[in-house]
Amino acid sequence: MTVTGLLMALGVLVKYPSTDLVTNLRQFALLQSYSDIPSIYVERGFSLPFTWFGGQDSRYPPIEYPALSAVYMEVCAWVTHLLHGVDATQLAQRQALSVEQIAALPDVAKEARTFFLVSAAGLWAAGMAAMRILLSVVRNKRPLLLLVIASPALILTAFLNWDLLPVLCVTAALAAHHRGRHGWVGAWIGIGTAVKLYPALFIVPAVALAIRDRAWSRAAVLSGTSLGAWFVCNAPSLLLHPQTWLEFWSFNRERPAQYGSLWYAIRILGHGQSLTTINVVSGAVLVVAALAVLVLALRCRRAPSIESLSLLLLTAFLITNKVFSPQYVWWYVPVLVLAIRALPVMVVWSLGQLFHEVETWFFIAGMTTPAVGIDKVYVASVGMRLAVEALALVPALAGLRPHGPGRLPVNKPAAGPPNA
Repeated sequence: MTVTGLLMALGVLVKYPSTDLVTNLRQFALLQSYSDIPSIYVERGFSLPFTWFGGQDSRYPPIEYPALSAVYMEVCAWVTHLLHGVDATQLAQRQALSVEQIAALPDVAKEARTFFLVSAAGLWAAGMAAMRILLSVVRNKRPLLLLVIASPALILTAFLNWDLLPVLCVTAALAAHHRGRHGWVGAWIGIGTAVKLYPALFIVPAVALAIRDRAWSRAAVLSGTSLGAWFVCNAPSLLLHPQTWLEFWSFNRERPAQYGSLWYAIRILGHGQSLTTINVVSGAVLVVAALAVLVLALRCRRAPSIESLSLLLLTAFLITNKVFSPQYVWWYVPVLVLAIRALPVMVVWSLGQLFHEVETWFFIAGMTTPAVGIDKVYVASVGMRLAVEALALVPALAGLRPHGPGRLPVNKPAAGPPNA
């Protein structure tokens, strides 16, 4: 755990130089120091009075994150105000200023840096908790070894955004599954989905394995607790600030292909697709992958592990999604640690993700873009990312053997992670 803590602390140090709200693309590229966190403090009005569950000043864009992510930001902003002694009078004085004047205040820049540190403290704790949970499921040093192998990519992205929060939820859900605590599996998936959408994917393999075992009550518990937990976490925002709550859904529906995605690379190559086409194809691939998970769960001779099935669905989602932010590499950590024993695959995966993360900022800064023509290095980095993510599926799914036609295989509990 000490190694984990030091690696995570190094991630904070990497981002700290660029928490001053100064946009310096070359610095972002050379130091890999950009983080969304400090800019959100200013750009979403957290330096002004706000009401809980999404009630920001109307002059700022609504928060485009799920409900619990917004609440986490609000808590960090509230702590920031306390630490800087920002009282109601100061907040009221700022409200009389224009948005531009507020952003230019020296005190606001200092608060944004504190907001980053407060947020990072909570994210650091979430990452540490996730690793402790993984170590409790796999009682050897393999999770730590895999973390060290993947550390370059993980260090650079740990504090880019708030993704360590849903990673903790997914890790807790997987651990609960291995312990047979299916109510908690659903609850953690529901909570994680209220932080970031991707944990919802994990309900599919969990329910599929319940169907394999003909455990209908378990399937109902998984579905009911996940939906219930998600609704409870979302209800305050939905009831108090429905327009803010809807922003996440409309933002992602209308979001174009962006950095890191297959679709963005295709557009660079001169074959850009319409937003409708991208949404339809991505959705169709996800549905097919979900059906593949169900078929594998039902037809394999031995019950697949939940992490192997989850890896298949997660990979299909991230390969065809219209956005791939570098911090998404953290989404893979729990499933890779539990599903993969082949260390060479992890080395290749880590190097591919690292190349893509570094090159993304070199591309944004224009440092690898030629005067004429396309940035082939960046396109290659996207291709490398897609390739190593597909490669990670091979050892995870290699042991799965479909059952022949006829009667379904005998019920067996889902295989747990190896302990040796």
